Amino acid sequence: MKFPGKESSKLEFKASIPKKDQIINTVIAFCNMHGGKLIIGVNDDGKIIGLPEKEIHELMESLHKAIYSASAPPILPQIYQQNFDEKYLLVIDVSSGMQKPYYKKSLGLEKGTYIRLGRSTVKADADIIEELKDFRTMQLYVREEIFAALVQEKLPWED
Repeated sequence: MKFPGKESSKLEFKASIPKKDQIINTVIAFCNMHGGKLIIGVNDDGKIIGLPEKEIHELMESLHKAIYSASAPPILPQIYQQNFDEKYLLVIDVSSGMQKPYYKKSLGLEKGTYIRLGRSTVKADADIIEELKDFRTMQLYVREEIFAALVQEKLPWED
C-alpha cells in the first residue's frame, strides 16, 4: 500500500528509524520554514513498510526529550503513531515556528540552523539566518501593532 502524498518541502519519508541527529535536523528545518511531517516507516516511493510497534513507543518517548533538549528555542512537535493497513508508522508533526531561527544547540546559530529546500534538509547560510531573524522581528512588530489598535478601539459599552 502507498502512503497518500509525495515527499515535498513539507513531507519527508524514512523507511527505517534514522539517527536522532538526522531527525532533529529535519524537525529544525520544518520549524524554520512552513512546518511539515516526518513519517518513519514509509520508503521514498511512498510504499508503507511499517515499524515494529514496540520500537515506536520507545522512540516516541526518547524523541520528545531529544528534540526538546537539542533545539533552541525549544521545539515541541506532535509525535504519534499512525496505523495503515495493519502497519505502524511514526509521525513527527512540526508547526512553523514563531521564534525563528531555530537551531541545534550543540552547533550554535551559525552552524546549526537548517531549512527545507525542496525535498532536502540543508544548513542555512548567513543570509538565510538573517531573513529568519527579520521574519521574527516582523511578526513581533505586527503583533504589537494589532494589540495597540485593539487597545485604542472603543468598545460599544464604553460610550
